[in-house]
Amino acid sequence: MTGGPSGSTPCVVDNMVLAMFVDAGHAPLLVALASGGLYITPTILDPSECPPYAAQPVSEFAKGIYRAQPNPTDPIHAQRVQHRTAFIQAIHGSWQPVRLSQRQLTLAHYLQSRQARDDARARDPGVRVKRIDPGEAECAAVALMRGWELWTDDGGIISLLQVRYPQCQVVRTCAPLMRAVARGLIPCADAAHLYNDIFTAQLGLRTQLSLYCHGEHATCR
Repeated sequence: MTGGPSGSTPCVVDNMVLAMFVDAGHAPLLVALASGGLYITPTILDPSECPPYAAQPVSEFAKGIYRAQPNPTDPIHAQRVQHRTAFIQAIHGSWQPVRLSQRQLTLAHYLQSRQARDDARARDPGVRVKRIDPGEAECAAVALMRGWELWTDDGGIISLLQVRYPQCQVVRTCAPLMRAVARGLIPCADAAHLYNDIFTAQLGLRTQLSLYCHGEHATCR
């Protein structure tokens, strides 16, 4: 179920993956890696919510801009506003919005429910499934029903899918960087710095994986 991206299959990305690449200034790398198309659901990023924001927006990616806006003199916050705003404006170029069908919305609602977690535990009593956030549920529903890849590092949705929907192709954040190195898009040392020092240490990616280099061959473990 988990592994590297195929390269030709469309992918739907959650806020965690999207924020890592965009906030680090590597949105073009993310777009290049999602060569089958980069798709984003409305709970993650609603294209109707355009910065700057006078009130808190609803979509997760936009909330990051709203929280950073009051601190324009802080370099990290200023960079976040700049990078995220530029990415939002690149709609239909760098990324495509997804409109969920009623069946996909129904599945997303189920994936968030206690019933889904109970069903997972009934199949595997040892599994621990945390509550699923709406954005991750939405992305998973789209991936499942359209046969797309789900790019996420959220432990809750990954655990649930492993038990209930093992056919779902889940790609964790480290795997696209392995592919970037293999394709010569970024040197392995730079990919390791990006993942280990920027994504994980600076931006707070929740992961137990690290990216290691053996010459110009990258591994995640």
